[in-house]
Amino acid sequence: MQNVTIICGVIAAISVAATTTLAVSPAAAGGGLVTDATGSSAGELAASLAGPGIEILGATMLGDPQALGTFSGMSTMGIDEGVALSTGRVVGLPGVHTDDRSGYLGTPGDDDIEASIGLNTFDAAVLEFDFTPRADSVSFTYVFASEEYPDWIGLVNDSFRFFINGTNCAVIGDTPVSVVSVNHKVNTAFYIANNATTPRDGTAFNGFTTPLTCEAAVNKGEVNHAKLVIADARDHSLDSTVLISAGSVRSNTPPTAADVALTVVQGESGEVVYPGADGDGDPLTYTVLDPPAHGTLVSGPTGVVYTAPADFSGLVTYTYTVSDGVDVSPPYTVTVLVTAPVAPETPVLSALDAHHSIVRGAAVPITLAATPHDPAASTTFEIVQPPVAGFLVVEGGSHLYQSAADFTGTVSFRYTATRSGVTSAPGTVTIDIVDPPADAGGAGVADRSDRDRSAEGKTAAAAGSTALATTGTDARWAVAVGAATLALGVVLGIGGVLRRSRRLDG
Repeated sequence: MQNVTIICGVIAAISVAATTTLAVSPAAAGGGLVTDATGSSAGELAASLAGPGIEILGATMLGDPQALGTFSGMSTMGIDEGVALSTGRVVGLPGVHTDDRSGYLGTPGDDDIEASIGLNTFDAAVLEFDFTPRADSVSFTYVFASEEYPDWIGLVNDSFRFFINGTNCAVIGDTPVSVVSVNHKVNTAFYIANNATTPRDGTAFNGFTTPLTCEAAVNKGEVNHAKLVIADARDHSLDSTVLISAGSVRSNTPPTAADVALTVVQGESGEVVYPGADGDGDPLTYTVLDPPAHGTLVSGPTGVVYTAPADFSGLVTYTYTVSDGVDVSPPYTVTVLVTAPVAPETPVLSALDAHHSIVRGAAVPITLAATPHDPAASTTFEIVQPPVAGFLVVEGGSHLYQSAADFTGTVSFRYTATRSGVTSAPGTVTIDIVDPPADAGGAGVADRSDRDRSAEGKTAAAAGSTALATTGTDARWAVAVGAATLALGVVLGIGGVLRRSRRLDG
């Protein structure tokens, strides 16, 4: 049997077996093929649709083999290659808008479509297959085209369905895609007219949809069922065809990430960790779309290291995407705030307050201190307000307060601390002076006879004056206070020995 095959407008005679009639038609301008399924199996058609995450387990096709087939070069319709199902002959897909496409194949309709639309159907073309998805959803891309546009909208319309586990996913919202639901008046954003005003080179159909996506929930890792079907409704006239994109039946959870923000000091580096995630556990890769205008990036497995320039401060941004090897995420933004170095703050130096309690006539060693504690730094102390009663002995770095034998109450003195050129605010040392207990029998040497204490006091005063005169500024405070108070009579402690003197200067 001799068949005439047209490939890109060239007529060629080929011989095939009498039982096999292979029809091939030129596709869109620029080249391509449309081939019916006469010489193909359902498994081959289904396999050509399988994309990432889909395993085809078995397939069947129903209807005239001329109503199913494969195509390529149909980019004018938004899908370059794939599988076609038609109510007529798939080789009628190419052409110009003035061509008529109305074929009668004499095959039955489809019960599932009839149950869905409530009308009798004819010339059904069906491709069914089982598949196992890797994720919990499946999607694929398709275009619906018809000769019924625009004159027969709502009158006599063909119908198609993509049943995934029995549920149609060829919908816009909840409405099945058809000549009625997508046209020049309804859902116009999804409609493309092919007429004298807006001719579309390469196809004979009067109108078609933009590429649409079927999305359906499936049972992850289990056997699911797909049924792709198209049929004439009411009559056999005016063909319609649905194109399914090759490799577009996919099951994958797309990866996600997020925007990232960080702060980096001029001339320093900071790690940008991309928060990518993938529901299928796929390994992820990251791509920087536009590098930052300032600074440099060094890529790592989960992000980058950003190094800020030494002479720039302000905001720096760039974008990145994440891929799981199947899908690529939308762009995410990284924002880096580059700041100038901040000089370390000098800690506030504080002279510490202190509180002591003693009995009158007794002495108490005083420890002066400042915060923060820094044993490596030299800290000096200066008495800025001496006590009004008793006196303070400063010898080297030690301080001793000597109370008067005849005074009770509260006295205080104030001092400052100086470290690394910084002087603190004054701290206060408060001393409560109380009477000795009634049964204490006196306060040590303070109970001696006046005569004994007077003689010993003169000797002590002479020695004390010499010691105090050699202790520097703080010692002069003590001498001045001591001279004023010794005339009134106080207990003088030198080297832990208490002495009493009536007067040392006369």
